[in-house]
Amino acid sequence: MLAGLIFRAVSLEFRSHDPAWSPVWDAAFVGGSALPALLFGVAAGNIVRGVPLDAAGEYAGDFFTLLNPFSLLVGVFGLAMFLSHGAAWAALKTEGPLRERAVAWRSTLHWVFVALLAAVTVAAVFAAPDRFSANLSRPAGWVAILVEAAGLVLARAAMLRKDDLLAFAGSALGVLGLVGLWAVGNYPDLVPASGGGGASLTAHNASSSNLTLTVMLIIAAIGVPVVLAYTTLLYKALGGRVRPEGSGY
Repeated sequence: MLAGLIFRAVSLEFRSHDPAWSPVWDAAFVGGSALPALLFGVAAGNIVRGVPLDAAGEYAGDFFTLLNPFSLLVGVFGLAMFLSHGAAWAALKTEGPLRERAVAWRSTLHWVFVALLAAVTVAAVFAAPDRFSANLSRPAGWVAILVEAAGLVLARAAMLRKDDLLAFAGSALGVLGLVGLWAVGNYPDLVPASGGGGASLTAHNASSSNLTLTVMLIIAAIGVPVVLAYTTLLYKALGGRVRPEGSGY
């Protein structure tokens, strides 16, 4: 994942200074963007399914243990989620032929995302039954399910109305619902142990001490508002659609 992010970053810089190798840097950018998205989904799938941990909470498997069918399916699903959400963003921020391509991909990828969501849901019944039942037995789980459903419906309805802003908002709402389902289904586990022989890392035992939690809370209380303020200013400064002429805005 780290290697992919590095290639993604340097490809942007190298492409502008090395036109002869632009196809190589384009491929590096695509691969460096897709690989972290795929592996993030694989990691999420393993956290939902559970990984082998020993009595001390240390990982007891190997690299290939993580490449199980369920986690690979979630990895492909995660990649589809990022692609669908990215297409919605591209349609909102561009114009002309590029926007038309983004709109076409947005519609197709939305259906791919829905199909994979159904497949992952069915797979979770067998691979992670405890997580699946937790979402159905907790009120917060039903809230997340409703948020997910509302996001999918809003995104599709907005696409039919050709409303790019609402389509992106619906896509974002769908992503929020998925994160909620993940959180509610796993709580209180952070890294659940599979096989029954290990000790899961939970919200109660994963921290080294109460002091650690206190320090991190203070850092978050200071840092999160700063990040939100910076992000708000950034999106305000770069508002509107990108245009091919001039500075782009």
